[in-house]
Amino acid sequence: MTITIIGSGSKDRNQDRYQGILAHGGGYDAKNMMHTFRLLRMTKEIASTGQPLVHRPDRDELLAIKSGQFTYEDLLVQAAQELREIDQHFATSTLPDAPDTGQIERWAVEIRTAWYRGAYGANPS
Repeated sequence: MTITIIGSGSKDRNQDRYQGILAHGGGYDAKNMMHTFRLLRMTKEIASTGQPLVHRPDRDELLAIKSGQFTYEDLLVQAAQELREIDQHFATSTLPDAPDTGQIERWAVEIRTAWYRGAYGANPS
């Protein structure tokens, strides 16, 4: 079996990351894979509850992925299952089809206004 090293930790880009790929022997960028699973699970949370969990209940498993404790093949199977579950959750989701861009813009203005007032102690208007 030939192992192809994939991900952004290629030999020419980041020598330390490349050495980490070689060290765990899985043939994949374990840090990228950990973030992939974190994002898949946060997507599933958004689809099912409307909110992602920032403090991860699956932290230990994510760290195990990051340390290369799973085979690449097993992770592909798990990722495919996560994608199926995401599709199921979005099929029944009550989330709107599109974001409320007007509300997002109002929030952005509020945040920037508060920041400028705090940073400069002045009214930015």
